[in-house]
Amino acid sequence: MAMLIEKKQERNITIDSNRAESLRQQFTTLQKEMVNLGMELGLSHPSVIRISQELDEVHNQMLRARV
Repeated sequence: MAMLIEKKQERNITIDSNRAESLRQQFTTLQKEMVNLGMELGLSHPSVIRISQELDEVHNQMLRARV
């Protein structure tokens, strides 16, 4: 029984680790895209605002997951 619990925890850590890395990559990609578009189109452009909102959502997911 203890072995099964240990294996399940190990899987959860791997899943959490993969999710954390995915969120970090999403955050970095969106951040770069927002900065580049912001410089090109201006910070009040709808595309920049949309990416900013996506970035906020990813950031919130990171905080909830404590990444």
